[in-house]
Amino acid sequence: HNDICKVVPKHCEVICVGKRGDSKKSWKQSDIDELILQMALGGTSSASTSTLTSCNVRGGNQNHSSNDAKCIIRLKGGDPFLFGRTRTEIESLRANNIAYTYTPNISSCIAGPHLGGIPLTDAFLNCQSFGVWSGTDAFGKSIGTGSDCGDELGFTRDGLSVDTLVFLMIGRLDKLEGLCNALIKSGS
Repeated sequence: HNDICKVVPKHCEVICVGKRGDSKKSWKQSDIDELILQMALGGTSSASTSTLTSCNVRGGNQNHSSNDAKCIIRLKGGDPFLFGRTRTEIESLRANNIAYTYTPNISSCIAGPHLGGIPLTDAFLNCQSFGVWSGTDAFGKSIGTGSDCGDELGFTRDGLSVDTLVFLMIGRLDKLEGLCNALIKSGS
C-alpha cells in the first residue's frame, strides 16, 4: 500500500479494500462493488487507505452527466479473474452503464514458477499439464483440513491426471502445512 501511494498523485483518494479470506478486517465483496459504483457516479468515501484509487475527471465519465464523476483505478494483486471477484465488480458497472477498461496481467500461477526457474511443463520429464487450485475456499478455510481431504483436493478429473500442481492463496504457514499433509496423505 505505501509503495503504491508513493506514485499516486496527491489529489487522488486511495482506499484500502484488500481481501483476505481469513481476515475479519476484509471488505465484503458486495461492499467493494457498491463503493466502486458510488465513486464512479461521483460519490465520496470516508475510508482513508489502499488499492482503490479515484481521481476527479473533468466533465465526468462518458455515460453520466455528473461533473463530479471520477476515474476509478482498481488495483488487484495477481490475476483478478483467477480466484478473484472481478466479475461482480464488472457486472455492477455494466448494470449502471458505466464504461470501464480491464488491463490484463500475467498471473502469479505462471509468473512465480517462471521467475524461480521452475517450468510448469517439461517435455523431457513427460510433464504435459498443470493445474491451478486455490489454497483457501471462499470463506477463508484452508483446503485439505477435513477428514475427506484426499477427495476434496481432486487432482484427477474423469481419469485425467495433472502433472504439475500449482496452489495460490495459501496465506499462512499453518495452511501450507495442512495442504502439504493433505498432499502426502493423498499420495500426490
